[in-house]
Amino acid sequence: MHAAGIRFYKFNDEKISIFIHIPKCGGSSVNSVLSNFAYDVDYKSLATGSRHKTYSEVVSYIDNILPDKEKEYFTTIRNPWERMISWFHMRRAKNQSSDFKKEMYRVFKELDK
Repeated sequence: MHAAGIRFYKFNDEKISIFIHIPKCGGSSVNSVLSNFAYDVDYKSLATGSRHKTYSEVVSYIDNILPDKEKEYFTTIRNPWERMISWFHMRRAKNQSSDFKKEMYRVFKELDK
């Protein structure tokens, strides 16, 4: 997970709200609407290694940098089929659709783990 994929918000004095931004699921709109509630946290990137971080890894990392704060996590999700169709059209617009079938196989094989 990219550091850019996590945003911290403070809506009240009781807890920190942490938004986990899943690409292509409306997260930019969420961040735009909630920008007035942004909460500055000094943290290093979670983007280490070649794989995405699991939810547990993200929570553990954030618990280490904000040990004394009550936290809640939220995200947005999207229908996976709509996301794949959107992704296909984006790849086609960039003339990258020839590898789509191979890439889809890789994605679904990864999801099956």
